[in-house]
Amino acid sequence: MGVKIFIVILVALVVLFVVGVAAPAIGGGDQPANPQGGVADTLRGLVERPLDLQTDAQASPADCAQAHAIVLPAGGICTLAVKPLEGWFVPTRKLDLRLEQGLVQVQLSQEGGLNFSHTLKPDDASMTINVLKQGATVTVVCVGGLQACQVALP
Repeated sequence: MGVKIFIVILVALVVLFVVGVAAPAIGGGDQPANPQGGVADTLRGLVERPLDLQTDAQASPADCAQAHAIVLPAGGICTLAVKPLEGWFVPTRKLDLRLEQGLVQVQLSQEGGLNFSHTLKPDDASMTINVLKQGATVTVVCVGGLQACQVALP
C-alpha cells in the first residue's frame, strides 16, 4: 500500500514539473510565449532578489540615491551602505545599474566577497552587482569632467 502512494505522489510531482516548465513557453491566447519565467525564474527568485534602496541600503549623501536613479553633480560621490542580513538562508541581492548620462566609476567592497572597480562608459553602459549576505559598500563617482552623471536603477 505504501509503495502505491509513493508512486502516485511521484507521478503527480513529475506532472507538476512538466506543466511548470511547458506552460510559460507555450503562452496563451494573444499572449506571446515567455522564454523567461516558469521554474527557472522561480528557482532564481529563491537565491537572488532585487536590492531595494529604501530598505536594504543607506545613501550618503541621502539625496544622491532616488527611487530609480543615482544622480550626481560633476565630481560627485554617492556611497550606498548595503545592510547585512541575518538568517541561515539569505538570497543574494542584485543591483542593476544603467548609465544614462556622464561617466561613472563604480566600486564594490564587501567582506568575504569580491571587491572590484569598474568604469561605466556610454559604450559599456550597464552592469549588475550581486551583494552577499554580509552587506557591502557601493560607491559611485561621477568622473565625467564637467558633466553631471545619472545612473538608472531599473
